[in-house]
Amino acid sequence: MSPTPGRTEDGPERHRLGEDGSLRDLLFGDDFASSVSPAGESELVFLEGNRLPERFRGLAERGGGTFSVAEIGFGTGLNFALCADLFSKTVPTGTLEYVGLEGYPLSPETLRGAQERWPGRLRPWAEALLGAWTRGERELRFRNVRLRLEFGLFRDVLPALELPRPVDAWILDGFAPSKNPDAWSADLFAQVARLSAPGTTAATFTVAASGATAYQWYYRAGSDDSWHLVKNNGDAAAYSLTTAARHNGYQYRCKVSNANGSLYT
Repeated sequence: MSPTPGRTEDGPERHRLGEDGSLRDLLFGDDFASSVSPAGESELVFLEGNRLPERFRGLAERGGGTFSVAEIGFGTGLNFALCADLFSKTVPTGTLEYVGLEGYPLSPETLRGAQERWPGRLRPWAEALLGAWTRGERELRFRNVRLRLEFGLFRDVLPALELPRPVDAWILDGFAPSKNPDAWSADLFAQVARLSAPGTTAATFTVAASGATAYQWYYRAGSDDSWHLVKNNGDAAAYSLTTAARHNGYQYRCKVSNANGSLYT
C-alpha cells in the first residue's frame, strides 16, 4: 500500500508549514531546506555538486540526447523543478528523465504552500507538478522532461525499481543520517549502484561514515578556484564556524576519511 500524501500510517499530519513557507517534517524533526534561500542551496549542493550545468551544456553541444536523474527524497519537488528548468533551457532538443522517490509524500495543500517560496521562473514547473500531484498521477510529461514518481519506503521501492537506462546523476536528499538512517543504509547504496553506470555522479547535503577517523573542513571564496583547509577536526564531525559579512558567497565542504578511503561533502 502506498503512503497517503501528507500523513503517517496512523493518520495525523506530519508536515508543518510555517508562515514564511518553510517546511518541517515532524516525525524526523528536520527541515526540508534552507530557511533563507532554498533554491540557492539546491542549485549549489545538488545541481553544481553533480556538475549538471556543465554536463547539460556538453549534451547540447553534441546535439542533444537523453539524461537521467534520480532523487531519493523528492520532498517538495524543488530539486526537480530547478533541474528541469535548467535542462529545458540548456538542451531544448534533448530529453530529461527524472525519477523521484518519496517515502512520505506531501498533501497537495502543503505542496502548494511550499511552492510559494520558489523563484518566479519555476512557476510553470510548480503548476505542472501540483496539477499532477493533485490528480494522483505518478507520471508527468512537460516540455522535454519526463517525471516518474515512486511513493513508498526506500527499502521497499528501490529493490523493485527498474529503469530504461542507467541513472546519470543521483540527488541524495533524504534527511540527515542521524534522523533518517534508512535513507543512508548499505543496502540502499547497493541499489543505487545497481541502477548506475561508470561515470554516474551523486550529490548530497550531508555525509556520514562508519568508523570515520578524520574530518577535515575546507573553504573556498566565491571567486577562488582552490579549496583551503580550515581545520583538522580529528574524529569529531561537528565544527562551528564564526562568519561575517565578508564571508558572503563562501563555500564549505568536509573531507571524511576512514580505513576504506576518503570522500567529500
